[in-house]
Amino acid sequence: MSDVNDFLDLLASTARTADALQEFTLHSHKGILLVVDITIVPGVDTVSPRLQVQAGSGGYVTIWTAAAALVASGTTTYLLYPGASGGNFTEVDGIALAERMRLFMDHSAAGSFTYSVRAYRIP
Repeated sequence: MSDVNDFLDLLASTARTADALQEFTLHSHKGILLVVDITIVPGVDTVSPRLQVQAGSGGYVTIWTAAAALVASGTTTYLLYPGASGGNFTEVDGIALAERMRLFMDHSAAGSFTYSVRAYRIP
């Protein structure tokens, strides 16, 4: 994962049977376009993208969770930018983001999902 490009390949396409985590830095960018590409879904299991920030205690606090869990193959897009609204995205949320965050892909069970996640940083 590179922290100097305008995009970050947060999670490469691979099969996962458990929650996935990846820390990243926005480098003074204000928002992101998060792209989740799912190619294999294990029946009735779901996966939910979340963004987290580190709390003073060292633990993490969720600041955003996708409105709907992902249950099918395909590409979903989330525009997360202060004051954002509208557009042709799966979801738009006008939230403020932190400089350093963590992507948390929350799996409902141990079924094998295959997916990748990329974040495009927006100035």
